[in-house]
Amino acid sequence: MAQSLQPSSRWIVAPWQDLVLFVGTPLLIIPAFLAAQTRWRVEELSLFVASFGAIGHHLPGMLRAYGDRALFQRFRWRFCLAPVFLAATCLLFALRDLNGIVLVVYF
Repeated sequence: MAQSLQPSSRWIVAPWQDLVLFVGTPLLIIPAFLAAQTRWRVEELSLFVASFGAIGHHLPGMLRAYGDRALFQRFRWRFCLAPVFLAATCLLFALRDLNGIVLVVYF
């Protein structure tokens, strides 16, 4: 049976780095959020946070889809036409002042 070269540790990086990353981050974010509430509404802050969260979710998929030559060649029409269709749909909804529920009703 092969043994691990390093003994197991209770820490992800090291005690101080884990403390800074997992305890220090909320201690910095909470006062920043409270200060931002004096300037922006909670809805605006939520939208801002969600948009940056979406980048972390969608960016790796886009990098894989458009960066992998074999995958892109396999699904070329989808990868080229889907963004155009989505942009056209968004433009149509913006120009006609429609809501997303209208899309559900029509389709």
